[in-house]
Amino acid sequence: MDTIFYKDFFSQEEIEQIKAVVQHELETRVLVNNEDFTFIDTNNIVEQNYLGRIVMQGVPLPKNIVDKVSGLLSEAWKFDVNPDLVGITYNMWSNKYGEPELVSHIDKNTLGLIFDYQLESNTSWTLGVAETPYPMNDNDMICLYPTRDYHWRAPKKFKDGEYVSLLFFEYAGVGLSPDLDEDRSRLAIAAREKASQL
Repeated sequence: MDTIFYKDFFSQEEIEQIKAVVQHELETRVLVNNEDFTFIDTNNIVEQNYLGRIVMQGVPLPKNIVDKVSGLLSEAWKFDVNPDLVGITYNMWSNKYGEPELVSHIDKNTLGLIFDYQLESNTSWTLGVAETPYPMNDNDMICLYPTRDYHWRAPKKFKDGEYVSLLFFEYAGVGLSPDLDEDRSRLAIAAREKASQL
């Protein structure tokens, strides 16, 4: 399945809209710690120390932002079913929350498609899909199939104060179960290791 990369996706005005909503949500929700990766909490900010991140689900972005991303579905979606937007999730990775790490994996849920959008950062952290590393900049976005595409972040030791914040636009699809493949997994793991040496 093809990974699609979008550079400088949102306008400056749209970015400011997104940041205002995210900031409001960060200021009005409570930070809780929960190590259960499958735990869904649309009311709080969940700290996951084992991944070095905070997660904020159910981010209520304006319709124009959601419509712009959803408008890409005809280009990205390669199946006979129409996906439904099931959520928008904010993530911030920083050593303030633990050691940021994302090993090569596929998701074991029902999400059919994710648009992975880099909102803001003060350090670089390469995103990998299968064997391909994608150096990400702020306002870049990748479309991937998380239950089919092995995905990862290059090994990196975050310095104090460094962070990467992302938004996941998550769509559910019918009949997309996890596709575990030992050979593809091995290749993705090797690509992640190679990316750490770049």
